[in-house]
Amino acid sequence: MGKKKHAEHVNHERWLVSYADFITLLFAFFVVMFAVSQVDSKKVGRFQDSFSLAIGLSTDEKGYLPRAENERPPISASMLPLRELPVPGETDGGESGAVNRPPRFPAELAELQQILEEKKALEAALAGVKVIRRGNDLVLRLDATAIFDSGDDRVRPESLEVLKAIADQVRERQVQIRVEGHTDDQPIKTLRFRSNWDLSTARATSVVSFLASMGRIDPRRIAAVGYAEFQPIGSNDTSEGRQQNRRVDFVLSVSVPTPPPTEPRPVPGAEPASESKAEPAKAEPAKPEPEPAKPEPAQPAKAEPPKAEPKFRETVIGETPTATITH
Repeated sequence: MGKKKHAEHVNHERWLVSYADFITLLFAFFVVMFAVSQVDSKKVGRFQDSFSLAIGLSTDEKGYLPRAENERPPISASMLPLRELPVPGETDGGESGAVNRPPRFPAELAELQQILEEKKALEAALAGVKVIRRGNDLVLRLDATAIFDSGDDRVRPESLEVLKAIADQVRERQVQIRVEGHTDDQPIKTLRFRSNWDLSTARATSVVSFLASMGRIDPRRIAAVGYAEFQPIGSNDTSEGRQQNRRVDFVLSVSVPTPPPTEPRPVPGAEPASESKAEPAKAEPAKPEPEPAKPEPAQPAKAEPPKAEPKFRETVIGETPTATITH
């Protein structure tokens, strides 16, 4: 009898194989991540020592580069107190100016600022002068309406005392003076002034002319500049802002002397370039120019001997003639 075929058993646990593979891969992944995160301090130390030795640097026991005895550690802006941090832009004189003082402000201008602040409280002519620090410059600001009439560049007689008081303070000081004229954005077009450029420049020139003549200031130290309405300090949309923009600024600056060029240090063992004796180039004697070749006389062509023509000698033998060629 034939064997009976039994029905095939279906394995419902085949998913365990895939699950075991997945768990194994996941375990290997975390093992690798853990191994990467662990840093061997000994190996890092050996690498640091070998690298420092290769580039010629030496480190201390903690791995830091040694610092010279008189060398101070670098100071960042975050380590400074807030009152010592410089504030960009302009700062008014007085107590607030002392707090927000820009670095390396010239001592000549700092002394002048202090004197002007004291004079403002005593002299009425300087009461309307604003003393402002702008970078390394000292700005003396006057309202244009205190010196000029509207749309005019002629200095009013009653404002001459202000200009004389300013000239008295800067006359004996070694400062450069740049008079800047500014206007608002209201257009102007007259027979004298085509635009605000002409008006601002004319006002600055009038002040410079007065300082050079009546103020007895060296004209080589004074300059006039006109900026029209293109450097406002207030909004031209309001009347108060336009009044602030109509101004005359006396910008005082101190020229910083240029240090002399430093000579290069001589390299030990090398001869200085100035002491090296350059051997004079030996002048080679001038070679005489070759004389032009003389034309050789034409030789007569040699006449070739005439070729001997063959001679024929006829002989008659019997009745038939024959020809014999002789050379």
